[in-house]
Amino acid sequence: MLIRAGEGAASEALTVQFRWAPIEDYAPPGPDAFSHFAKGLTIEDGARIAQSERVFVLQFSSPHSRLLVANKAACELVAELAEGTGGNPWDDECRLIYSALAWRGSRVATWQGDIPDMREHVTMHAYRTPDLVRIITLGMRK
Repeated sequence: MLIRAGEGAASEALTVQFRWAPIEDYAPPGPDAFSHFAKGLTIEDGARIAQSERVFVLQFSSPHSRLLVANKAACELVAELAEGTGGNPWDDECRLIYSALAWRGSRVATWQGDIPDMREHVTMHAYRTPDLVRIITLGMRK
């Protein structure tokens, strides 16, 4: 078992806090936005996800000197949890939801040694205004 109910997990590189939260706190994208914010998921998956009542929230922290090691470990832990439970990882920083396969393919398999492929860890959203296009970069905080 990767995580036991009611407990946190820690190593010298990574500390994990976790809890259950109501779905309203992390509502998945609606049908109109789902295709823009989902990776490896179908509209049918979106309908199934929308029926969820709660989400399992993981919060990771690490000493600054161990951030890359911790990020890699966190990505691997999320992949194992998604594969083991049939869950769908939601990256709240990037506002993206993944199938377990898509998460592993983009967040785990793209590492080269201890270096992540940053293109898979950040995203850019573009919004048209009357005169311009506004672009927001998401995922940099993590």
